[in-house]
Amino acid sequence: MIIAFGLYGVCTSTICANALDIAPNHSALVIGIAFTFSGVTGFIGPAVVGAITEIDNTLIQWRSVFWIAAGVQAAGLLQFLVFGSAEIQEWAKSADNSTETSSLIENSSRCKDRSK
Repeated sequence: MIIAFGLYGVCTSTICANALDIAPNHSALVIGIAFTFSGVTGFIGPAVVGAITEIDNTLIQWRSVFWIAAGVQAAGLLQFLVFGSAEIQEWAKSADNSTETSSLIENSSRCKDRSK
């Protein structure tokens, strides 16, 4: 269990980093949408487990629960491997992205100059 939660921390950080990679200016929105879809499992998962283990609480039923969870995780992995990318998406690019970045750098350097 400790190893699983340790690996979960690694997984969560990569989700946030990937949102920054694909849409730097819209990463909060991307993360919000992704976490909304992932939060659905918070109420679907217990309902599925309850339906499977409702009559008897046997090892075979819990094995089914494990395989369903593993299948959902594997499906998500395969979906990311096929369709996933770390490239900035076309919809996330602004027309003057380079000037926006340079203006942020200029504003940052002005703030540093004022503090001296």
